[in-house]
Amino acid sequence: MRKSVEDTMARLDIENKENWRDWITKIPSFTFPKGVSIIPCPPFLGALARFRVVLTSDPDIDVSVYLDVNESLGFWGGKPYWEIYPDTHDDNMRFDLNDTPAVVKQIMASLRKRKREKKKLALKQQALKQLPP
Repeated sequence: MRKSVEDTMARLDIENKENWRDWITKIPSFTFPKGVSIIPCPPFLGALARFRVVLTSDPDIDVSVYLDVNESLGFWGGKPYWEIYPDTHDDNMRFDLNDTPAVVKQIMASLRKRKREKKKLALKQQALKQLPP
C-alpha cells in the first residue's frame, strides 16, 4: 500500500508541476471523418497526451499523435504542438496546438498512403507466390 501511495504522490507532483488540470480546457477537439477510430495511449516520455488514429476497417494502418506542451520531446518555438508519425514522407510532422484541421488532413493523407502501400505489398507477395519454384 505504501508503494502505491508513493507512486500516486510522485504522479501528482508531476501533474502539478506541468499544470495538467489547466490543460483540460485548453486542448482543442479533433473532428475526424467516418472510417477512423482513436486509440488512447499512455502519455509516456513527457507528452501530455497521446493517441493512435487507425482505419476502423484495418487497425494495423495507424498514425501516432502526441501533444507536447513543454517542449519535452522537441522544439516548436516555445509553444505547444502536436506531432504525428508517420506523415506522408514517413517522417514526423508538427503542428500548432490549435491547427487541428491541418493535423487531421495530414493524418488522413498518411492513412491513405499507408493503405495503398499495404495493398501494393500484398499484390507483390501474391505475385511472388505464383512464380514457379
